[in-house]
Amino acid sequence: MTSSAGPNIAIVVLDTLRKDAFDEYFDWLPGTRYEQAWSTSNWTVPAHASLFTGEYPSTVETHAKRKVLDHDAPTLAESLQAEEYRTRGISANVHVSSAFDFDRGFDEFYELGWRACRRVLIAQQSDLRCHLLVRG
Repeated sequence: MTSSAGPNIAIVVLDTLRKDAFDEYFDWLPGTRYEQAWSTSNWTVPAHASLFTGEYPSTVETHAKRKVLDHDAPTLAESLQAEEYRTRGISANVHVSSAFDFDRGFDEFYELGWRACRRVLIAQQSDLRCHLLVRG
């Protein structure tokens, strides 16, 4: 599917970052900002498992000692792939990585440092319909 077939989607996920730091570095990025949002968990793996699947951490079993997203609930990237989106994941968070199975559903998944992630997103934002940027 070409990029003209549907909207481009960029999901920016910031882990342990204050709003004022986000505003300082991402004022160039258009989109919807949510002023009141809550996490489903107090740590990275279950919170991102919820974000990626739309399920509670207890449902996808990432709420206790189990840290790998190996539940059969489809991820957002898998759902977008089913709709013929090309997907790319870019992560600067060791917990949101292929080691924890967060690369599921991405055509390409990069585990980079934060500055490299930002450069890739800016440089390549026009050639894909879905980008996921995660900062740790």
